[in-house]
Amino acid sequence: MPFGKSQILELLLVHTYDILKCLIKILYYLIMCEIDKYIKAVRIFLLSSLLCIPIFGSTFTSGITEINSTGIGYTNSSNNLYVGLDYNPTLEESDWVYAESTGFVQLNESFSGEFTLPFNIFERFPKMFFRLRVSDSPIHDYVNFEDSIPKFVNYNYIDLNKIEKISRFRSGMGHDYPDDFESCRSMKHYFNPSVENYSTVEIFSPVDGVITSMVESNGIRINIKSSTYPAYQFIIFHVEVLSGLEIGDFVSAGEKIGNHIHNVIDPTISDIAVQRFVLHESIFKTQLISYFDVMTDDHFNTNYVGTEIQTRADLIISKEERDASPLDCEGEEFVGEEYGDGGYGSISNWAQLD
Repeated sequence: MPFGKSQILELLLVHTYDILKCLIKILYYLIMCEIDKYIKAVRIFLLSSLLCIPIFGSTFTSGITEINSTGIGYTNSSNNLYVGLDYNPTLEESDWVYAESTGFVQLNESFSGEFTLPFNIFERFPKMFFRLRVSDSPIHDYVNFEDSIPKFVNYNYIDLNKIEKISRFRSGMGHDYPDDFESCRSMKHYFNPSVENYSTVEIFSPVDGVITSMVESNGIRINIKSSTYPAYQFIIFHVEVLSGLEIGDFVSAGEKIGNHIHNVIDPTISDIAVQRFVLHESIFKTQLISYFDVMTDDHFNTNYVGTEIQTRADLIISKEERDASPLDCEGEEFVGEEYGDGGYGSISNWAQLD
């Protein structure tokens, strides 16, 4: 029998509370579902954002745009990036010379830049390959230009018993060997042997460090990065390195790394340079310093002081003295006035060992 209006009204009044309770539950579930969807959406967004942060930070790119006789141009995917230039004369993986060794590193605040190449690089290396590396953090170790030079070398890089004389820093011997601050002067030291067979002269690592570069250049030119002062690298020229020695190997101070090269067709004497990477006026630069400037007093006094050598100044021509008596250069070659000791200029180029 169908319900009458009064009965329906009575049922509604009796169950109003239950009906309202049910509606409230339904509304609550609907609201919670929407909130849950919102929370999930927020979580997905935040997770995606967090995942994107390292992706964006690791996909910086830099591309070479131009190579000419004076430099290499490039563009970056972002500003404020560190850019390093590696080079290789053969494309063999072991022949790459890294930016950490050459100092070809820039902090570029814009999207493009240029590396200036040594003026004679294509004469010395008719075939050359380049690649860029980019990072949002420094690529190489460096110090501020104003930082003092530490004295930490306690070992000879060469057998001094077979050496008769040493060229002075900033001399007119050999050829121009400049840095980013000075040019037309030899910013290294030659060690002239007293023996006829140069290949009997042993070569050692002057510091604890890591081999960062080995390049063929009338023998091997080897770079050793100091472990104690990693902004400092020692460059030893014309080495016949021991078999098995490779880039990345650790060497100890005083450890033998080879002998001087024996080349009867194009003989050359041993030489060593010390470079440090510096930040100068917000620009990364390479500075060459004397091997004797990083030598401890005890080691210098014990091994080098003698009749002709009394202080480090006897082995170093100061910048002021050299600037006052400049050398003449054509390319990397010294020209003009000869001193009479095999070198150029009006200042003595050699210091004699006892």
